[in-house]
Amino acid sequence: MSRNCNHCGSLNLRAALLALSALCGFSLSAGEPLPTLRPDGTVPPPPPEYAAQPFSLEQVRIPSRPEPLDFEPGLPSGGRVAVIVEASTYAAVSTSVATYAADLTAHGFDPFVLTFSGTAEELKGVLTSYYIKEDSLSGAV
Repeated sequence: MSRNCNHCGSLNLRAALLALSALCGFSLSAGEPLPTLRPDGTVPPPPPEYAAQPFSLEQVRIPSRPEPLDFEPGLPSGGRVAVIVEASTYAAVSTSVATYAADLTAHGFDPFVLTFSGTAEELKGVLTSYYIKEDSLSGAV
């Protein structure tokens, strides 16, 4: 009676990959990514370098929810919540963001929507400035 274990299976897979890499002439060390080739056998160009977007921050008006809720919101938790959306994607997701903000309102929160472009450090600075205010945030999404 033989028992299979994941450890033995992974050892067999590693051995097979090492044998395949030796036959194909490439190395599979842990620090190197697997080679990527196009169907014609050529190496694709590297991905383009994306320029950092200039810093911008804009508050967006949240439309009120016209239809009644179809669920019981329960006990409201309360507090301000920043809903931050990357500026270039806001137009594509604005309806969903408005629904999300309305749902937060129904649960007792006070959401506001910001569109943002810039670096992670700039976003961290924006969030820090909101958290240090007297009417601080309960959260940010």
